[in-house]
Amino acid sequence: MKRAGWIPASILTTILAAGTARAWETAKEGTFDGTWTIHGDTYSMEFGDEAEVVTVFRFTGPALIRTANGFAPLMRSECLGFTAPKTGTVGRCVLTDPEGDRVFCELSAAMTPGIANVGGHFVAGTGKYRGISGTLRFQAVTGRQVAGRENTGQTMTIFGTWLLP
Repeated sequence: MKRAGWIPASILTTILAAGTARAWETAKEGTFDGTWTIHGDTYSMEFGDEAEVVTVFRFTGPALIRTANGFAPLMRSECLGFTAPKTGTVGRCVLTDPEGDRVFCELSAAMTPGIANVGGHFVAGTGKYRGISGTLRFQAVTGRQVAGRENTGQTMTIFGTWLLP
């Protein structure tokens, strides 16, 4: 299976802690870890005189996040991004919880052979996540990029922090 230049991680779903009275209670701050399983398409083309390859991608998939209070509700993710050998990778992700509230994050990655070291931060949210800030990080396995369309997927371990106003 072909690997994309990097695969964003969904992340943030981390923000939630399981509640008792309401469907979900949201802690004001904390740390998280978890797994994010993504799948999607990459579109690549050769660019430049050194036969380098640039890639655009779209990935979706669930994120299962663990906080100090236990597991948060599963969040759906959608990420779009672009990767190029000399400039690295940028991506934007939207995470949606079961109630429809969303978290928006920006990601970037430094590429090393076989690994993308991804970091990012939360930039906005809706509903219970309005005003969210925080960071996230993960590593994604990369493969040799070749021109053309590929379908790919993987599961990554993610880590981070969040803070709500």
